[in-house]
Amino acid sequence: MKRIFFSLMLIAAVGTLHQQANAAVALDPPEGIHVGFFYSSLRPHGEWLEARPGFVVWRPNNVAPHWRPYMLGRWAWTDHYGWYWVSDEPFGWITYHYGRWYCDDYYGWVWVPDDTWGPAWVEWCNNDNYVGWAPLPPYAVFDVRIGIRFTTEWHAPIHYWNFVPYARFGGVVRYRDYVPERNIGVIVRGGNFGRTYDVHGEMIINRGIDRTLIERRGGIHIDRFDVREVRTTQGERIGGERQIEVYRPNREELRRDNERIDIQRGDRTISIDVKHVERIQTIPNVRPIQATVQPRQRTVVRTAPVRQQERRQALIQRYEKQPRPSPAPKREERSDKDREARER
Repeated sequence: MKRIFFSLMLIAAVGTLHQQANAAVALDPPEGIHVGFFYSSLRPHGEWLEARPGFVVWRPNNVAPHWRPYMLGRWAWTDHYGWYWVSDEPFGWITYHYGRWYCDDYYGWVWVPDDTWGPAWVEWCNNDNYVGWAPLPPYAVFDVRIGIRFTTEWHAPIHYWNFVPYARFGGVVRYRDYVPERNIGVIVRGGNFGRTYDVHGEMIINRGIDRTLIERRGGIHIDRFDVREVRTTQGERIGGERQIEVYRPNREELRRDNERIDIQRGDRTISIDVKHVERIQTIPNVRPIQATVQPRQRTVVRTAPVRQQERRQALIQRYEKQPRPSPAPKREERSDKDREARER
């Protein structure tokens, strides 16, 4: 009996220790994303949409049909943060350093809020001639222990990628500098991929493509920049002495939820798989507005064989519509006797 009693006591003690160990390593539930600061700062430059019940996104206004995120601006190398994207767009100081981008067939490019700041949130690809980058989707989660991890299987589609020759990487890039979408597939299929992010203290570092490799293949020199935080005006710009001046809100500003938020209710469900988006949005004082949301489909780039086929079809249709001359009357065949009589 004593042996059985001590065995039961031992099992109970082990169970208690197991519960305590589980309680010690249990992680807190993910903290919600506060949209208040983002809402007021981005409202002049786009529209907020409730693309799913309780799931809010933002999309920019007045962008070109072939526009993509991380397209208008330049890459700057910084010793503290690695590759830093300096945007020429008024909303870039938020949407390229916080959150993720997603391209929906109906809504077009939308931005999903997240409150973790980084120098840029992209993945990289390069080959012997080109270097490219694509925005990370909402399924890409940053973890200080392992860097970027994906909550579901993800391969960036062709229309996510921006590719430029190595020689154009170090300066300001424009639409004309990018590889056409119809040629991107060849580069991606034979390219080298990477999404290396490190953490040093509280700084997130975007390693990306090795700087010396880009300089060697492009025959260029890439300057180093310093990042300096300013508290006067919102935005970012390149100042004197190769300095990037950027406004970064503090935690109190990011948690600002005291203003009323008016958000249009989308007329279609976005294709984002919300169950694989880990961060929870916190959106108090929301007043959904039932409004007609215009679709924004991305531009379809037709390849050369498709254009030739369309041109051939147009020529055939044009030919079929033209009036055709009446056929000439058929000549009657005459016998040899009739021909001889006529010759006489």
